[in-house]
Amino acid sequence: MLADIVAIGGTTAIEVAPKPDEFAQWYLGDDLIACQVAVDEAGTVLEFHWLGRHDGLPDDYAYIATFARRNPVRPGVGADDFCRNETSRGGAGFLHINVTIREDNEPGLGYYSVRVDVPLSDGRHVDRISERIDLEEGETA
Repeated sequence: MLADIVAIGGTTAIEVAPKPDEFAQWYLGDDLIACQVAVDEAGTVLEFHWLGRHDGLPDDYAYIATFARRNPVRPGVGADDFCRNETSRGGAGFLHINVTIREDNEPGLGYYSVRVDVPLSDGRHVDRISERIDLEEGETA
């Protein structure tokens, strides 16, 4: 699923689809707080949510990555509920969740802040968009 998303382009910061061992290292390694996979009745992966730590963010921030199948598209990913639930009961002490997307991710835009002119490996420059989700009082672990 992730390889298809990367190949289509425009909705992930990942420019080259990771090999299975790279995927495991990136998303199932030491930075992992929680992850979730949504599947349909046939067992086809529809969505993957990852919540973890990220270098460069303050200690009270968690980072989320969400990948949703592009064909067929399934609306209503529900990442906010996932990350709020996992951080609040995970015992990790996070106060905020960072979400970052590319500025050319039209389906994902709406309520994000912008980091302008980030160079891609192919020489193009795009903006990166972030959202900070503040956990409500009592939700922190």
